[in-house]
Amino acid sequence: MTSLIRSLIGFVVWFALSYAAYWMFGFMKEMSPIPETEELGVSPEDEGKGGQLDLTTPDETDELNDLLKQPLGDQTGQNDFTPLNPPKLVKTSDDKDPEELAKVVRHLTEN
Repeated sequence: MTSLIRSLIGFVVWFALSYAAYWMFGFMKEMSPIPETEELGVSPEDEGKGGQLDLTTPDETDELNDLLKQPLGDQTGQNDFTPLNPPKLVKTSDDKDPEELAKVVRHLTEN
């Protein structure tokens, strides 16, 4: 019975919140639109400026062809490569007392 009552209360609350949000969004839609360009002080000859964006990339076909024509042995920087040699992990001996380890774990869990 408690779960039923709480679920009904939750439904009513969420319904009220969603209805309020729906009403606010509807109210904001009906607000006045953005002012006209004349009110902003934009001259008629400037209206079309900034409306189109033309992106072009430089022609690099000659550079790409030169890179493709080079033989594999002529590439620079290949001799400078050295693989990563990370240090090996070393297992320490189990000379720790189990009681001391338990104290350390207790100390870490308390903080």
